[in-house]
Amino acid sequence: MFLVDYRINKDVEEYFKKKNWDYIKTIENKDLYEEISGHPDIVACKIGNVTVLEMKTYNFLAEKIKDQNIVRGKATLRSKYPFDIAYNVIVTDKYLIGNLKFVDDIIIKIARSQNLELINVKQGYARCSTIVVKNDIFITSDIGIYRELIKNDIHIYYVKADDIVLSQRYSGFLGGACFYFNDELIFFGNISENHFYKRIKTILEANNINYVNLFEGKLTDYGSAIELI
Repeated sequence: MFLVDYRINKDVEEYFKKKNWDYIKTIENKDLYEEISGHPDIVACKIGNVTVLEMKTYNFLAEKIKDQNIVRGKATLRSKYPFDIAYNVIVTDKYLIGNLKFVDDIIIKIARSQNLELINVKQGYARCSTIVVKNDIFITSDIGIYRELIKNDIHIYYVKADDIVLSQRYSGFLGGACFYFNDELIFFGNISENHFYKRIKTILEANNINYVNLFEGKLTDYGSAIELI
């Protein structure tokens, strides 16, 4: 089951139904600014077999998905940065990467219990900015994350991705415009319509990663999709 933004378009819903993937939509969190008020990567963090949820999302989901391993985080989200980034962290089987000063305490506790390596970066929207594909290969649109992970000898690519749709006020993030599942990178939109397409295509081909475009038009940032199981 996936957690997806309550505003995903019909093309995304039809793709999930075609694949027989269960999904549940977020609620609008009015404590956050409108553009990210339903983004899964803002309100949820999957770490191992546990998903940590901010309070309002947890309260909404607790009765609906009783069979899922979800826990409520400590941090209360607010609209002003950096008080909206507590759950926006990159997690793999080896690493937890984020602006650690502001990461939710429950997430940090679970990460340490799983012996993950904690890596601090300045970018608060770490998960928004970054794609993780097979074998801990990272693709990021944030130069700070790129430099920090290079220092840690992590396999990472930098892509300048600044034409992703979010709103008239803000551009979207690369990590929020896609999700990786079943050895495929699934894009919310058509990556070939973005100026960084050739760069992404080269990276994906070099690492034998397949990708899918869900609809026409430039990529849209829906806050990725978070797998709950």
